[in-house]
Amino acid sequence: MVLPSSWGEGIALLDEDTPSSTSAVEYIYLPAVKRVRRFTWLQAWEPFFGSDFSYQDFSFLRLGAHPKLKGIQIHNGTKCYSLEEAFINNPYYSNVATFVATATGLPVERDYYDLTGKLYKTERYEQIVTIQNVPTITRIVMTDVQMDTSSEIDVTSVKYDKEAPAKLFDPSKLPNAAADKFWESAM
Repeated sequence: MVLPSSWGEGIALLDEDTPSSTSAVEYIYLPAVKRVRRFTWLQAWEPFFGSDFSYQDFSFLRLGAHPKLKGIQIHNGTKCYSLEEAFINNPYYSNVATFVATATGLPVERDYYDLTGKLYKTERYEQIVTIQNVPTITRIVMTDVQMDTSSEIDVTSVKYDKEAPAKLFDPSKLPNAAADKFWESAM
């Protein structure tokens, strides 16, 4: 994923995961410091550029627990599956509640609870549009409930069925990922 210029021109993220692994590895290229950073599981929870998002929020890293179906309920006007994940040894969260729309299978909201069990952050998936017959989330708002702050991601362009060249999946190539000609052909 290459993030928009409002988040810093040329920032690139890469997750490395295999079905047999128990954890993924995340890499990020930060143009301001001109280096690729490899994250450990603990470092991935750090705030992303002072926002309410963590580096982990941009990845597919496992949160560390198996979700349990708590039931079906109406959440913010949408019929949802209610899932809960309880954690052991997570540095920030005791548990996470996730609400997934039964009609689309897409997340509606994710509530993160601190180590004392108090609501810490709420992640809302607010705009869903259909792009090439695929329901796609285009706006995500992360609210730090305890600090009364929020940050948002607005996705302006999504294309499916574009095969990225293998070099974009090499962590050592991340410094040049944003300038790759692939992005011209994908838009």
